Amino acid sequence: MHGINHVHRRGAVYVWRRRVPKAFGKGRFLQVSLRTRNFSSANRLAAIVNEKFLAFILAVKSQRISHAEAQRFLAAEVAQALTRIDEERYYEPEASSPEEWRTRYFDEKCRSVALRIVAARGSGACLIDEDRRDLMLDGFTEGHLLTICKEIESLRAELRSPDFLRGVKDAAETVIGRDDLSQPDVRASIALRLRARAMAIEASDRRASVGPFRLLDEKACYDHVNQGGEAEPTQSMIVETPEANVAHFSAIYGRPVRETNAEGAVQNARNDGIADLIAAHLDAKNKRTKCEGEAKKIAKDVRQRRSVLRHFSQAISARFLIDLTQSDLAQYGDTMDKIPKIHGKSRADRDRTIHELVERAEDLPEEDVGLSANTKNRNFGIIKDFLTFARAKHGIVPQATLFFEDLYSRPEDGECNERLAFSDDDVTKLTDHPVWREGRCPETGRDGRSFADFGLYWMPIIADLTGMRREEIAGMMLDDVVTDHSIPHFDIRPNRNRRLKNKSSRRCVPIHDGLMELGFRDYVDGLRDRGEIDLFPELKPTAGGSYGGVFYKDWKKVLDEQLGPDLVGKVFHSWRHRFVTLMRNDSAIAKDVVQDIVGHTPQDETDRTYRDTTQFRDEMLARLNPAIQSVPCGHWMGKA
Repeated sequence: MHGINHVHRRGAVYVWRRRVPKAFGKGRFLQVSLRTRNFSSANRLAAIVNEKFLAFILAVKSQRISHAEAQRFLAAEVAQALTRIDEERYYEPEASSPEEWRTRYFDEKCRSVALRIVAARGSGACLIDEDRRDLMLDGFTEGHLLTICKEIESLRAELRSPDFLRGVKDAAETVIGRDDLSQPDVRASIALRLRARAMAIEASDRRASVGPFRLLDEKACYDHVNQGGEAEPTQSMIVETPEANVAHFSAIYGRPVRETNAEGAVQNARNDGIADLIAAHLDAKNKRTKCEGEAKKIAKDVRQRRSVLRHFSQAISARFLIDLTQSDLAQYGDTMDKIPKIHGKSRADRDRTIHELVERAEDLPEEDVGLSANTKNRNFGIIKDFLTFARAKHGIVPQATLFFEDLYSRPEDGECNERLAFSDDDVTKLTDHPVWREGRCPETGRDGRSFADFGLYWMPIIADLTGMRREEIAGMMLDDVVTDHSIPHFDIRPNRNRRLKNKSSRRCVPIHDGLMELGFRDYVDGLRDRGEIDLFPELKPTAGGSYGGVFYKDWKKVLDEQLGPDLVGKVFHSWRHRFVTLMRNDSAIAKDVVQDIVGHTPQDETDRTYRDTTQFRDEMLARLNPAIQSVPCGHWMGKA
């Protein structure tokens, strides 16, 4: 776009897009829709956005080094110092006498003390009387104290070296992305570098170190040999370092970094990268099971978590978990308000980044943009579960305290019930569809062929008269339909087609007499005579799919035809909302009866934890049956 900085055309409107500094993440951009199709308006708006952007960057750059940044810098410096010590000791001549080894040992101890003193006191460091007294108590002699004084003078001279200062600044830019250090930041970075050197010397104590290969895991070697195999190198890290590559450190320190058995201490020591932790979390959730139904539910859960966590990592600036802040959570919450309500249905949509979804939402009507309160809360719950995993399994927690409860959304009044439940008028329109218009299942379809969409016919009726969930019905097997009992019922339990939502979902629900009148028993008996296994065999999905997903394709067409394609908030689950609404508005039906029918988890500890209904099936069915039979079913019996 000529004449305008950082402005591009996206479809019919102009957007402002600009690369952010490396401190916010390498290769990241900030994009804002200018929401105008007019060139001159975009020009004026771009100038305003540029001004605000520059003011924001200036304010951010003026901030001091954070605790998290200092932690990363210190870890990187320790790793580099340890690598240098390993290199030096590998080529160090063997001590010819105990006195020579002892001299080397105390020289390093003296240097460690000097490094800590200069790190704490800067260019004005010196050995004071209190230091001398404490060091003498620790076993240092006068000769050692003289060595410490010489080391302090040497370090003070090093601090004045331009090369030393340049190395500190280069390391800060590489490790924490800060290329604009203030004078206080420089002093802090110098102190961290000196402190890191002291830590590395102390971690490489000659008394405990076994040669130059300090990082080898002796226990792992013994364990492997005891099992009859050859010892293999393992990754065993002493310190944690940030994700910086060897080439960068080579450029900073002017020589190559020797790699260890762990692909180089600099590269692999840090273990709090958000992307790596997400991968580990998903791997832990993707448990192997022989139950086909359980495997499908696990696969669905993992897909959902992968999508949420992927979008979360794209929406925030933090790349390491220790750096995660409340602002990152709030940024993700704001982004969820800017993406399409419905997304991820196609492969192309699933591959889009969250920023590309925001762009797609700019061309949609306002009512189609922004996730619902329940979906946002679910996504925050997934993130919270991910953080729990990182703390429990890896001992990693964000430096900042996070308050998820401040970000949870509350549904508007009536959103959970009235807005989603099918109304009487909705039911009248739906049952006027040719599939249900005549009451009993039609013999032929619209194309004149024998009717075969039995799932489409029976599932809405079952949902309306029992309040069962879509997948509970669609994935039912014939063994789950008990017709030879005094009270015919559905035995809702996990099977190879699908698992259940939770423990309370395991239940028995009486079959409404209206279903039998419509020929449900004859339908089930016919399937059994043909040797079928599933209640709706035509809904069998392809690998990775679900029975309910296959049903949805035809159901959505019916919904659009009867209630309109622009319908908002009415889905198959609306049958369940309608059922619960009818039950709870009948004063003769107790709340616990409704909970037992629909499989809701009781709120009190006694029922939630200790109550077992499976051993009292007959008593439960007798208690629930009157409530089921009270549900009106006349609208399914055909038009007069």
